[in-house]
Amino acid sequence: MSYRIRLLVLLAFSFIAPVSADDKPAAKSADARKAALLKAGYTAVPLSDGPKRDLKFYVDGIVGAEKVRFLLDSGDMDSAEIELAVAKRLKLMLGEEVAGLGAGGKHIGRQVEFPSLTLGSFDAFKDWHRFGGVASDLTQSSNSPTGILGVAALDEWAAVVDYPNRTLYLRPYIATVWPRLAGKWTVASWQEEGQARKLDPKAPAAFEFVDRRFKLTDGGKTREYGIRLVPNDFEGASQVRLFDPKQERKPAPVTLASGVIKVKGDTMTACLALDAKKSKEPPMDFDAPKGSGYVLLELKRSNPVAPKIADPLREILVKAGYTAVPMEHDAAGLRVVKARLGRHMLRLVVDTGANISVFDTAGLSKWGAVWLGRVEGKSLGGSLQVEGVRLRGLTLGAYDTRRVLSGVYGGGIDLSQINKAMTQEKLQPIQGLLGNLDLLTNSAVIDFGTNTLYLRPFKETLWPQLEGKWVGVRYESDGRKGQYKPGDAAVEFKNGRIRFAAKDGAADWAFHLRHEGDRYWVELFDPDADELADGFSCPTNGAMRLNNGTLTLVMEKGKSRREPTEFAAPAGSGLLLVEYERAIDAAKLVGTWKWVVRKGADPSEIVFRKDGTVTITIMSKDVELALVGKYKVEGKKVVMIGEGRNYVYSVNKLTESELEWTPEEGMVTESYSRVQEK
Repeated sequence: MSYRIRLLVLLAFSFIAPVSADDKPAAKSADARKAALLKAGYTAVPLSDGPKRDLKFYVDGIVGAEKVRFLLDSGDMDSAEIELAVAKRLKLMLGEEVAGLGAGGKHIGRQVEFPSLTLGSFDAFKDWHRFGGVASDLTQSSNSPTGILGVAALDEWAAVVDYPNRTLYLRPYIATVWPRLAGKWTVASWQEEGQARKLDPKAPAAFEFVDRRFKLTDGGKTREYGIRLVPNDFEGASQVRLFDPKQERKPAPVTLASGVIKVKGDTMTACLALDAKKSKEPPMDFDAPKGSGYVLLELKRSNPVAPKIADPLREILVKAGYTAVPMEHDAAGLRVVKARLGRHMLRLVVDTGANISVFDTAGLSKWGAVWLGRVEGKSLGGSLQVEGVRLRGLTLGAYDTRRVLSGVYGGGIDLSQINKAMTQEKLQPIQGLLGNLDLLTNSAVIDFGTNTLYLRPFKETLWPQLEGKWVGVRYESDGRKGQYKPGDAAVEFKNGRIRFAAKDGAADWAFHLRHEGDRYWVELFDPDADELADGFSCPTNGAMRLNNGTLTLVMEKGKSRREPTEFAAPAGSGLLLVEYERAIDAAKLVGTWKWVVRKGADPSEIVFRKDGTVTITIMSKDVELALVGKYKVEGKKVVMIGEGRNYVYSVNKLTESELEWTPEEGMVTESYSRVQEK
């Protein structure tokens, strides 16, 4: 029975909830990111959110005729797992048992071969003829996915996990490895079934990789093959399958030759069965013993110029304010970041299957953890008890989390059994897992192809959605509810800070944001405070959400300090809840606007001026009527001031070229286009 380690930890914390639809990155940054990856040969696959209090991400796929919802889990070392019941419906042959160790105990599965696999529009069988995985009982895991997409698949397809854009990017393995292979290689040594072959220095044997073709020159003759590649291990070796180029479009072309190759610098090592019919099995190791029918070759790059390995993301993301954190690619394929807490070094697995970060209880005391109480968690293998903890001062590479939050919140679990198993597999022990709560809060983009974790404070990602002035509409304070009048309350996000304004004054605060699914936790602190200081604290906390153009804040106030757990401010809570609507930019309103005429209606034109005057011109076949008056902007409303009465319009859209509003006394929305100044 083979043995695998699974690091899946699924913890149910009460503040976790689905992701808000208003959590959207700036379009320009997202578009540039997507365009660069598509150009590099990637396919964009949507990530969907889990059910309530889940904070995990899923990929919709199809295996055979069955729809499968795969949990994205870089802590699972397999390529993929599938629910045992689904495997039985597909009548898959169940192979050898596979034992895994999760945080909740032992987990057993059976090896299977997938008949086909698509993830979104990505076809896993397009560039290789088979895909293996594990069938197991996944009903124990939180919210019971019907599949798990593990790190071996993410590694093979050089996956990019884009948290802010909820997108998984995948590309065929050959597109990733090809730049290291491309060009001509000269054979320096040739062993055939353990016997060295003498080489002709005047006409040396050679390989050439060009235009997705493999050419073998030997004895003055050149044979050309179609080629397909798949990883052979986590150390850079690849399985190679060679076939007639005329069969390129076939899903399973007839194999003419096969083997394994690896490249290190300007040296290539290859073990091949050059005639598949004469070899019982394709070579899987770099050895060509007697009777095998294999050849073992060492080659040198003919033109030793370092290949240009494309990195489509680094420049774009660094320019957008991200910090690049290197990830270690361990022998099992797990991605590990080196972290620091004071003088202590930690190795944390980047685990997209864990909804929060967890840390080994063995080190929490010396790391200065603050204990927050016990919660119930779930993992493959069973349930487990988890200690809630807060750690301050965690740095990931050059990225200091103190600039994001006053502390990192997670769970403490006993990792001794997992580390024992890792040591037996000759892997270095770990001190924790970096989970989705922190990956979301730090706007993570995980690039498995370049082994880079990109991080940026979520506040910076959300800023384009927040920036500007918002006006108070409704409030609830200690159970009392009411409506605000124009000018009573406003909040403005400017220069990285937040300003609360009321009739009796204003207050400026610096702030942090933590992503908690459908809401964001807010920490307010003195703008002059040093975030990196040992005694740093946030005197006021609260929660924020964005939903359909409405900003809701619930904050602590007064002497009573009770952190909000929901968007309400009941009697005795000491909380204040305010709903805001975005204020329109009055300067953007200034200019001439022409009504986008409805059929049968008379055209009209409106001129707004900086001095607060307005001219409305109504035009018909017989007369042109000009009405002159004044206007004012109140939040998202435009008030036309008339003689004896005012006319109020709620603005739905205001851009450089479009104005759309709805009269309060009418249900018909009116649209205008800006008239460009001559």
